[in-house]
Amino acid sequence: MSGIQGNLCITKDVLKRTSSRRKNPYIEQSVKKNEVEELKQKGWEVKREGKTRTKMKKRKAIGDDFEDKVWMIFYNLGFTHMNKDRKCKLKFDIYEKQIDVLARDDENIFIVECRSSETEGPYNAKEILEEYVGKREEIQRAIKAEWGRDCGRINIVIAISSQEKREKDEEYVKEKRDKNIFLWSAKDIDLI
Repeated sequence: MSGIQGNLCITKDVLKRTSSRRKNPYIEQSVKKNEVEELKQKGWEVKREGKTRTKMKKRKAIGDDFEDKVWMIFYNLGFTHMNKDRKCKLKFDIYEKQIDVLARDDENIFIVECRSSETEGPYNAKEILEEYVGKREEIQRAIKAEWGRDCGRINIVIAISSQEKREKDEEYVKEKRDKNIFLWSAKDIDLI
């Protein structure tokens, strides 16, 4: 089966509910009173105590938080179709690729791969850029299998959590400009 696999937000209500979860820097869950101590030992904090259940929260992992920040950019720009969770995949024949952010409006489709690192310095994005350029046709076929031939311009973004980009990566993106591939640094994302 070709196309997009996973849940998509295609109504304003679902997009709004999903954005509430994504903009929150914490993951939250409601647990029974007897589960609180075990979760505290795993880094969870009490958010609110009720009579029978306790609402717990924990900071999102760095990669998830970065991915959600990028997802929120497209939501705030008014994209009407977006992936709902982290289980979105593009599939065409034997090619299958998990997608961090999938966003569509009337004219554009963005496929975004988010890469985060806890280390300082520019992230080496060359390998992932080359992978997406090499699989561009399969990606286009998967998107068109789902949304038809006239679905809009297909853009690929590699978003990195580094403040700076490597010069070699920027040169590669310039060389492949005709492939609609972009490299965004955390600095670029902060300016959007």
